Amino acid sequence: MKILKYSRYGSLFLLYLLFSCEPNLETQSCESSRDVLSYSTKEIKIETKNHQYFFSIDFVYESAEELLYYGYNKATSVIEIIDLSSKSHKKSIVIQKEGEHQVLNLTDFYVHNTDSIFIHTGFLKKLYLVNSKGEVINKWTIDNDLPDGTSSDKGYFLAAYPNVGVRFLYLPSSRSILFHCEYLFFENPYDKEFYKKPILVEYFLEEKIFKNLQGNCPSEYTEGQQNPYDKKFPFVLTQKGDIYLGFTKSNYIHQYKAKQETQICAKSRYTEDNFTFLPSNAKSQQYQKDYSLKAHYQGLFYDKHKNFIYRLVKHKQVEKNDNGEDNKYFNAAFSIMVLDEEGNVMGETEPFPANQYDFSNIYPTSKGILISKQNTSNDIEDYLEFDFIMILF
Repeated sequence: MKILKYSRYGSLFLLYLLFSCEPNLETQSCESSRDVLSYSTKEIKIETKNHQYFFSIDFVYESAEELLYYGYNKATSVIEIIDLSSKSHKKSIVIQKEGEHQVLNLTDFYVHNTDSIFIHTGFLKKLYLVNSKGEVINKWTIDNDLPDGTSSDKGYFLAAYPNVGVRFLYLPSSRSILFHCEYLFFENPYDKEFYKKPILVEYFLEEKIFKNLQGNCPSEYTEGQQNPYDKKFPFVLTQKGDIYLGFTKSNYIHQYKAKQETQICAKSRYTEDNFTFLPSNAKSQQYQKDYSLKAHYQGLFYDKHKNFIYRLVKHKQVEKNDNGEDNKYFNAAFSIMVLDEEGNVMGETEPFPANQYDFSNIYPTSKGILISKQNTSNDIEDYLEFDFIMILF
């Protein structure tokens, strides 16, 4: 099994989290950037042939030699690997459902290198390391109490929502995993007290313990009676070791840098100055409709090639399309905000067209930002289609 030596950011991350954070979360006026960024695109089309390309979870891995797309087919329990440079199928990895290499309930995965893939199983509390043959090389049962004493028995679980960019991260230099935490002891999963709990926790693979429980929601989430109905908080880690934590209904991003926790204004031109929350007793149909129709932030993505942070913005849309049918989530247009590695907003792109892209995930690569053109409104049967997005400055 090949394990690569990566950058210094894992050790830096550990270093600053050994110290308590000094929060600087005072809410100030937040204005959108006036810098409009144009972009160009380059299409890539791959014939599906006899392969079943129906992917519920995907990942893009890039080395000096290869640019590979990994797609997990839940129905067949297979990860298909596609070479984006040669536009060809490379291989299939069967995730076995029984036997000594059994892996159940794949919730998310992270490709460290072509022979080392971490698999997270969510509620099953298992983390696996498999090789390029799908063989289990190592596994961890993660049922420790959190550093604040919260028990794993109906107390918390390590969540992943890869379809909205909320994923776990592997830190090679410290041999640890950064997870998104959710809590199970609230009768209402959107209880206001939930937003007062820390969001991120780091698990050390060799010691098999948690450390560094941290991450706070913005004040508008924790105060008042209205509810944002948001529990999916995307985060990225820069090569300097800084963490940026985003929220669906806040124009602010939280930055964790050295010993300091800072609230950064990163407002889109397409979101409200103040988000409208719903009553705490709202029905699921209400907040699902609100989520589908109103503008909000979709995810955070880190570009290690340019040291940029991208904040994806889903735009508002009307309830019905021209045919009188309900607009689905991916019928909306979207834009991408660009921040430098210090959290300064550099601008926001012109809107990308509606009904064309699956903007649940984007993958920054050396060739541009990879985005899929397969979405629920734009089914393409004979090809896998992507665009490389080049943002112009």
